[in-house]
Amino acid sequence: GAENLIAAVHWAAFGPEPSGVTDSTVVVMHGSGDDGTISINPGCAVRKNHSSRRDAFTPINQNPLASISINGGELTMTLTDSYSNLLNGDSRIANLEPTNYDCDIKIMQLIAGPHLQGDQIIHALKNGYQGVLFWGTGLGHLPLDNPGDAPENDEVQDAISQYIGGGGVAVVTTQCISGPVHLDVYSKGRDQQELGILGHGTNFTPEVSLVKLHHLLSLGLKGNEIASAWVENLVGENPSSI
Repeated sequence: GAENLIAAVHWAAFGPEPSGVTDSTVVVMHGSGDDGTISINPGCAVRKNHSSRRDAFTPINQNPLASISINGGELTMTLTDSYSNLLNGDSRIANLEPTNYDCDIKIMQLIAGPHLQGDQIIHALKNGYQGVLFWGTGLGHLPLDNPGDAPENDEVQDAISQYIGGGGVAVVTTQCISGPVHLDVYSKGRDQQELGILGHGTNFTPEVSLVKLHHLLSLGLKGNEIASAWVENLVGENPSSI
């Protein structure tokens, strides 16, 4: 509504000079279901978590950058402590431009669950998909174990091995949305790392994972280069703690 637009213009005119970490792009939307409070959210961490609420846009694993109160035509801007600290810290690692994104890059997204099949991954291999992004369960797990009655899981594991061996990049995020991808906790996560699946040590959303993977593939990075860049905090998307 009008308050969002007013607050966005106020932020552009009177907000701090962007540091490049979390604040290069922001989403300015209501911070509650009522009028009067607008939240300035980091574009690299924000997600729409409700289909219709006014305060549907919220940052994941991060805090808002600021809030703007609107009262009778008067605007008051308040920076959060976490953002104030960022402004005094290091600048971003990566300088992103629209031309950094290669429109020919193909990334397949697959959801970990009972309908994940090995032939889907083989399709990605045979049809030139440079990346596969898995929406894993919990801490970022995939159905790879076969207790004796799940041969399809063996097929998934074999297909992933073939895909990575053929030069593809396989990354896992979490369907939980909030929380980290942590593949060291359970043996299945450690097995995934041994397969060459990336994702461990990250604190960003599936949507950000897709954008980051597209960016890194567009740069022509391979294997270990992508693995190294994946855990970096390029523009504020991967905070060290949440």
